[in-house]
Amino acid sequence: MPARPVPDRTPWISPYLSAIGGVPVRIIEAQVSVTCADGSGFAGTYRLVVTLLDAHRYPADRLVRLCHERC
Repeated sequence: MPARPVPDRTPWISPYLSAIGGVPVRIIEAQVSVTCADGSGFAGTYRLVVTLLDAHRYPADRLVRLCHERC
């Protein structure tokens, strides 16, 4: 299955659909910035791979926030 863009409400998140080992997945690419208690910080681009394909039921911005809370 070729990758194809999935519209989302948040401009810094770029989700797309693909497949890994024949399993359909949604890949969410997001820019994440973190500021630590000492004032230092870092930023980077991260990819979250999920089998939650319904972008309306599982918005990418919410999944990224939930992943951050879980880690």
